Amino acid sequence: MVILVIGFGIAAIGFFVMRNPMHLAMLAPMAEGYYQRMVLDRMHRNGMRMFGMILSFLGLSIFTSALKGPLRPDFFHTLSNGMLVLLWLAFIFAWVFGLIYAAVQLFRGRWKQLFFGWFRMYRQGMELGPIEVYPAITPRMRNERLGFTIVYFFLIGLTSAVALAIR
Repeated sequence: MVILVIGFGIAAIGFFVMRNPMHLAMLAPMAEGYYQRMVLDRMHRNGMRMFGMILSFLGLSIFTSALKGPLRPDFFHTLSNGMLVLLWLAFIFAWVFGLIYAAVQLFRGRWKQLFFGWFRMYRQGMELGPIEVYPAITPRMRNERLGFTIVYFFLIGLTSAVALAIR
């Protein structure tokens, strides 16, 4: 039962971070300005959304793995394996995208910003604190949130359908 709660909690936190990356500011309450500046940058915001999606897939993998015992083990075993494959694919996709992004930044001559820009942004966010932004969620952010949510549920539905078909 404890593993079910832990898996569901990780999945829920990942889902909420995917929907609104500012929820990561809960991890460091004094660094709210840093996270806010990251959310305002499109590349960082989508990276944080991808992190939330990977975290949610991890939680769902743990959750479905814990369901193997009390409920139909063959379906939940297949679903758990599917969630694990989905987790690995999302992780590999994020890793490859990060490598491509780093290569482009190095090619453009922005290696200092790539390796040390986060520290400057963190220090600036800590010194200046949160900023007033109106509207807090722009139409582009809303569209990204909708896109990530649609892809998220499509991938979970596809994984569930494949698990039902294989079973």
